[in-house]
Amino acid sequence: MEDNNTLQQLERTESGGTWETTATSPKQWRAQFDRQFTNATVERVLKQTIALIAEVEVVTPWRDQLGPDDRLNAAVLKLLEGSRRWDPERVELAWFLIGVITSDVSHELERQTKQKQLSLDNEILDLDSLEQEMSEAIEDERTTKRELPRESWWSEFMLSMRLLASDDLRVLAILSAYEEGKCERRAVIQHTGLSAKQHDAAYRRLQLLAEQIDDQLRELVHAAIV
Repeated sequence: MEDNNTLQQLERTESGGTWETTATSPKQWRAQFDRQFTNATVERVLKQTIALIAEVEVVTPWRDQLGPDDRLNAAVLKLLEGSRRWDPERVELAWFLIGVITSDVSHELERQTKQKQLSLDNEILDLDSLEQEMSEAIEDERTTKRELPRESWWSEFMLSMRLLASDDLRVLAILSAYEEGKCERRAVIQHTGLSAKQHDAAYRRLQLLAEQIDDQLRELVHAAIV
């Protein structure tokens, strides 16, 4: 990826509403992009993307068809086109791009799962029934907090969050508690050894990171752990 070409695309999008949902002015937004879109950022995102692809391929039948470079290019293009909004006041550019790539992989995995189900059933999925089944699964999870959610979307969430929170030990500790089936606040605090204040601060950071994950996936997980 060439920085000059990317910046030229950015100039063509400055009047396209890329900052509608942020408090940052176009000039400030551009300055933040120029400052953060460096070779170091590119290398960091590519490294995380390679790790993400490798881990997903180990635990699922999904296989990457694009490669880390094309995935990064696609994430930057979505940013410049305005289909994905970046607020530099809330998240670093590198983590934003990693979040977009993670969401793309998650969507591909979801589509693959649906396609396999279609081939097995040889009929169109009844989306209403699927939604009902998912709602029932979530309700069951609420009544049995001691049991760790086993749906495929839970594994996707944990994988994505561990990548996004790789530098935050307390958020990682909370995620480990969730993996052990400790989903209530008191149980998480007891499991991690965090104070209530430390837990609440880390949980807020976890929520901010989770905003980079696919909306539907985030809603399912939120319903399972609140």
